[in-house]
Amino acid sequence: MSSIHIIPEPAVGRPRTIAHALDLLRAYVVAECDTVISVGPPLPIAKRAQSFCLNLKVEEHDITHAVLLPACSRVQAIPEGSSTVGTFQVEDFDGALVNSNGVAVLKNGMRLRGIEPVPTPFPKKFSRTDQQTFIALIELTKGERKVYRPLRKGIPKLVRKGVPKLHFVDFTALSKRLARPSIGIPSLKEIQTAYSIKYENERAPTLSKISETLKNLGIRTTGKRSPKSYSLCKAATVS
Repeated sequence: MSSIHIIPEPAVGRPRTIAHALDLLRAYVVAECDTVISVGPPLPIAKRAQSFCLNLKVEEHDITHAVLLPACSRVQAIPEGSSTVGTFQVEDFDGALVNSNGVAVLKNGMRLRGIEPVPTPFPKKFSRTDQQTFIALIELTKGERKVYRPLRKGIPKLVRKGVPKLHFVDFTALSKRLARPSIGIPSLKEIQTAYSIKYENERAPTLSKISETLKNLGIRTTGKRSPKSYSLCKAATVS
């Protein structure tokens, strides 16, 4: 199986268009072959958004180099022979070929240029503290093996090579886990304690801040002790 190398984002940030992604790809890889567009599974926190990447496989080394573009559900592009920008679904681009001029040929034969994903706006940009609170919650409930899913899961083997080897948080699995009577949602104080132990050199967020983070994640808590009590001793075992 071909290994996948994700080309790092430049200092100016992630490429916004196919043309820019192609320039970045070819700056790392000297190759004149056509480049393949891959569309991954829906992202868990935005059901209509898909992961979108540009792949170039170097056959002699059996390596696929990939550039990630913004997650999106729609793509703007100009059909060949027209000067009008049209809107297409991201799924239309799965398996398309892009030549050195940035023109994509879809599977249905349509040729498009000026291709630009329309980024899907997410509900909230989480701060570092938000992310660490979430990690503390997952580890406190021992959910690492239950809620993290590989991006490749459910993708047919024939196209799996074009999907990056990344993991995402399955919010549905997390909600089901926290709804189990034997686990439940830890109290705000228990989450705060787990945070303090895991990130011992940082100041733990306030209870109200933790409540706000959980709310933005779609997790409701009353602040009361959960059905399963998470003791300080248990929290101290969080790695």
